Amino acid sequence: MWRPGVAAVAGLTLLGLVGCGSSEGDAVDPGRTGNPGYSPDTTPTSALSEMGCSWVRIFDPVVDGLAFPDTSANYWLALVPSPGPLGRIRIYGRVPDVRYFAFNSYDAATAPYDAIADYEIAPDAFGPTPFLGPVQVDRHIPVGAQYTVDVEFAPVPQESTLNTLYSAVLASVADVAIPNTQFAPIVYRTYLPVGDTTGGAGLPEIRLEMADGSSFAVGGGDRCSATVRQIMQATGASRLVDVLNEVGQPPLPSQLPAPPGSTNPPTFHVFYGIPAGAQDAGIPVPDELAEGQNGGFFSTRSSRYAYAYLSRNFGELAIVRARAPRFVDQSGGRDPQLRYWSVCQNEFFTQHVFACAADHATVVADDGLFYIVISDGGDRPAAADAAHGFNWLPWGPFYDADVIYRHMLPAEDFAQAFHRIPRDADPTSIAGDYFPQATYCEPTEFETLARTRTPSQVFEACRRSAAP
Repeated sequence: MWRPGVAAVAGLTLLGLVGCGSSEGDAVDPGRTGNPGYSPDTTPTSALSEMGCSWVRIFDPVVDGLAFPDTSANYWLALVPSPGPLGRIRIYGRVPDVRYFAFNSYDAATAPYDAIADYEIAPDAFGPTPFLGPVQVDRHIPVGAQYTVDVEFAPVPQESTLNTLYSAVLASVADVAIPNTQFAPIVYRTYLPVGDTTGGAGLPEIRLEMADGSSFAVGGGDRCSATVRQIMQATGASRLVDVLNEVGQPPLPSQLPAPPGSTNPPTFHVFYGIPAGAQDAGIPVPDELAEGQNGGFFSTRSSRYAYAYLSRNFGELAIVRARAPRFVDQSGGRDPQLRYWSVCQNEFFTQHVFACAADHATVVADDGLFYIVISDGGDRPAAADAAHGFNWLPWGPFYDADVIYRHMLPAEDFAQAFHRIPRDADPTSIAGDYFPQATYCEPTEFETLARTRTPSQVFEACRRSAAP
């Protein structure tokens, strides 16, 4: 899954955000209580706080779509300055009404360094978090309960301090770690929020609290937003997507080389990191590099991903299937196996997402498996619908595709979760039919089959017809 320039773009992001000044417009709940040393009348005059950037909306699927976002999620980036020995950085927030929320710190290669998910955050006044574990939700803790998270520019200890997020490494080169002494890039996520994108809680507030008791808000506002947007647009991906969407199908030859790693039938891999993904695509990457990075593309530590490349060279329609895990719904769920799962249709080179099938909105067939048809809208068979046991996602305007299937926060007894699959293991030997399979199919053949056969029978018939 290597994309040239990803690390460079990440580095530009960190450098470009340094020096963003604060401005009006992003203030968060100035009248809130439970914030030690904070006064609504305090003027943020600290040069250090103005060097950072508070929350800026990123990875909006409608606007930029970089880094393979999930359409059920909302993402905000903050660049938090290190206070050194002068004070501390604290994040003050309220528990949102969401399926999931979390903070992740990142290195310059867009791999998560540390993370703290909702069930690891204890509210200030209520003791335990309302998220009692990966898949256990206790709703007697009200939405809006206040919490405090500390940001430490230090290595993750063997036993992490409660409500603490760590950021110690900016990058690692040849097993030599470059310490992060300046800024911590932090992404805040909310999944399936109720009400607005923040789940009714507003964005958390980041404050620099000095040893003398003074307190300053980390800068934010339009200037930081403009800087982040400029960096994203500089990659060229956003404009390329706009152009291809305007013209519909790109004017490309029908027999282009298949994307790296695409096969017939499609092969799903577990994503362990960008170098390991490059190996899966047949790109020569040293083993020590592939084994040294965990994650990338601003992934979250709570999720593990399976992905497969599709190519129009093998067919204009594809079907993905897997056994559907039980999930936590907004009312608490029933014996759930995962907090959340989804299947998203993306494009590899631009990292753009076109649509996702989230767990609660995905039709599950009588055999307990979900079946997702991927095609152009004009090639969508009429029988590729819920009435026939199928879900549908648009292919997008590109000749290739990158299908990504997320597993988030598995229950301790869910042995088939992607998180349980070791690097060198056969995924199906661990996950069984919870691990996805895919096949190509001709749209006309699919339509004929789906009218009279079960989704499983359609899948098997298409797989026989599409076999090379």
